[in-house]
Amino acid sequence: MGKFGVLGATGNVGKHVATALRNSLGDVNSVVLFTRTPTEGDNSFEADVGSDVATLQKSLQQCPDLVVLFVALPQAFSSEQMVSAGKVVAEVCALQHVAVVRLSSYAIDGGRLTQGPLGKAHLSVEAALTMAGVPQVSIRPTSFFVNADAYDVPSLCAEPVSVDDGDSDEQVLTVMSPLGFAPTACVNWVSCVDIGAVAAHQMMQLYDRLHKEDLWHVASGFKVVTNVSGGPSNSYRVPEYTDMLTDECRRARGVESLSVRYTELPVPSESQDYAGLWCFLRGGGFDFDDASAVEDATGRHPLSLREHLRAALA
Repeated sequence: MGKFGVLGATGNVGKHVATALRNSLGDVNSVVLFTRTPTEGDNSFEADVGSDVATLQKSLQQCPDLVVLFVALPQAFSSEQMVSAGKVVAEVCALQHVAVVRLSSYAIDGGRLTQGPLGKAHLSVEAALTMAGVPQVSIRPTSFFVNADAYDVPSLCAEPVSVDDGDSDEQVLTVMSPLGFAPTACVNWVSCVDIGAVAAHQMMQLYDRLHKEDLWHVASGFKVVTNVSGGPSNSYRVPEYTDMLTDECRRARGVESLSVRYTELPVPSESQDYAGLWCFLRGGGFDFDDASAVEDATGRHPLSLREHLRAALA
């Protein structure tokens, strides 16, 4: 049996792809982990997604029976770094005859809104894989739960400020976030656990198709797009989001006079990458709530952002 690989196996999504594959296959040895910090005895090998062609090829050659590879480029990459690394992945996977399931982002291919340079970078990577003849599946999720962890949870764990509204003292926590006040600024959130489960499911489906069809010689290139959301219950606008955060902070602290207020972070002028992404976010670019990809992969409803934050605040 050929093997599945996870490039970026310790990342926010990669670690869950590895777990989901191993749980589904029931065989640790069928899943190879590629990471900058391999662990002895864990079927893992050293690899750096930001390396050159020769170095990455040498890493993948450590597993000659690799058939399908999950690829997640680091979130910290700029659009230029993403395109450069993506071209390396495309060239190496073509040389090694390895199909790719790649973490991308929802709605990168235009329509009413675009993600700016980061969205174009994702498309450039997909184009590089197509040009190299590599069969690919593009996993396109909405906003990750871990983004709420990064932007919101630290503020929610801070000491509240007392505000005298004339009738009583209110304890206030202020959340500073990229999400805007515009009526269109509705964001859907999805767990990295669920994204990982969808990616693993797609890897196994691609593996099966590769054994039944010649996907390496499809005239225009073989590509499947899978959009991933957390479902309707994980879609929030600012008023709904702050109400939910207020409820959970009161529950965690046992203080009924506590409330959460929202402050809009300014669009970053020093980074065109994030300026484009934040404008996309505020325009409702992540307002998508079809949960079918998660339900098909897991047999359950998507995990809840509210419950995720409740655990983080406990």
